[in-house]
Amino acid sequence: MDVLFPRTRGEIDFLENIAKQKHIPILGKYAEVEVGITTGSNDFFTVPLSIVEEYDMHCYARPMVGRSVQVKGAVFNTEDWQANRDAQAKAHLLVFPSGKNLNGAAQYIAIGEENGIHKGYKCGIREDWYIVPSSSYPKRCCYAATICSPV
Repeated sequence: MDVLFPRTRGEIDFLENIAKQKHIPILGKYAEVEVGITTGSNDFFTVPLSIVEEYDMHCYARPMVGRSVQVKGAVFNTEDWQANRDAQAKAHLLVFPSGKNLNGAAQYIAIGEENGIHKGYKCGIREDWYIVPSSSYPKRCCYAATICSPV
């Protein structure tokens, strides 16, 4: 059964029955739930530690979990994220500021332009294509305050 996309009436009934159970807590009671960030090019904006280090982008790299396969169980903590990072998983979201000297990131952004990233629809409609808009980026997460601050 695919919990995210139930296909049969039985699966839908099962999930609706679970939702009616009053003893099952709502995730929003324990964690802030928000819509994900639309980067316009996940391959460019979500990177492993090796890319962060190669272009000296530590101050622009925010810890993240890019894929559910990176979370091995119900509990995910700083050590789990560090294991993903050390395994070269795409564990960083690049968050570039506007109007600032981008240091090593300028070379990485230039490579993105050489590869046409700035011509994609979502990136192309931005004033500065490499700045991913978001109402807010997490400063901390429910499981570990250090995991969502710059590394």
